[in-house]
Amino acid sequence: MASSSSLSRVSHQIFPSFHGPDVRRGFLSHLHNVFAKKEITVTDEAVMVEKISTVMLNKLKVEEMKKEFRSCDIDQNGFITASELRYVLTKHGGDYTDEDVCKTIETYDIDGDGRISYDEFVKMCARIEKLDAGVDKLVTSVTLPEEKMQEMKATFMLFDVGNNGFITAADFQLSEKSDGKKLTEEEAYNMLRNFDADGDGRVSFDEFVKRYMAIEDEDDALAKKLVTDVTLSTEEMEDMIQFFKALDVDHNGFITAADFQQSMNHNGKKVTDEVAYSVIRLMDADGDCQISFDEFVKHWMKDKREEEKTEKIEKYVSKKLNKFVKFIAKALT
Repeated sequence: MASSSSLSRVSHQIFPSFHGPDVRRGFLSHLHNVFAKKEITVTDEAVMVEKISTVMLNKLKVEEMKKEFRSCDIDQNGFITASELRYVLTKHGGDYTDEDVCKTIETYDIDGDGRISYDEFVKMCARIEKLDAGVDKLVTSVTLPEEKMQEMKATFMLFDVGNNGFITAADFQLSEKSDGKKLTEEEAYNMLRNFDADGDGRVSFDEFVKRYMAIEDEDDALAKKLVTDVTLSTEEMEDMIQFFKALDVDHNGFITAADFQQSMNHNGKKVTDEVAYSVIRLMDADGDCQISFDEFVKHWMKDKREEEKTEKIEKYVSKKLNKFVKFIAKALT
């Protein structure tokens, strides 16, 4: 049996017909001519090999891209629709809603025709590849379960518009704008300062995770303080807490006129001081110029019960009116 050292000396020729200096020289000379016609300057054989490798790699990537596009283009008409994309994403058990898919189409549909062309698909894949590369660089000293860590990275990347590993005030503005919300420069800088622990004018992933988790802890602590003597279903209670927290801007367990005004302005609705104070007075049962969770729930559920009562009365009257109309029509025949 041949030893490993003797095997290492065996010369393996993958392409025997290319073996020999004359053949190699002729082949490289041919490539030199091809590149020269395309006005590509090549200085030596090493550079030539590098360029060949790059061309072949790019060609393989293009072929892979075309194959992926065809697999998504179910009816093979040259476009990917929302229904086709959702089918492809969910056929192997992926959990994607219609809203997720429509948002993806909207994001990468450059010409606005409601579908993804091949060119748009290529740009989408390039963007996703770039995002994936950026995600791999995100690190934090906080220990989190894998699923939570992935959630944090995905959330961070939504704000990191420039995909450079940091979030700036401009990034906050752009990300909110893409969601249809207008954020003023002052509000953007306030958000930045809330996360920017080292004061360098940008938010790293580590800073983002630490502050995000702190906010979640604060929200959990606040939720435990939000109590009411109104009997609510679990779903109703969850809805009330989320609604209240959205309006309680400073998370102190009360909604003030300033809180209401700021939350409305953040959602693109300009509210005057007078209107804000009127809303507070409407719900402020004890007259302390702020709304507690109990006051909020009682007012909200009172309105809801009145609406339900009005709806029932309207249905009852409508039903009786229909019967009366039928009776009159029958009597006249």
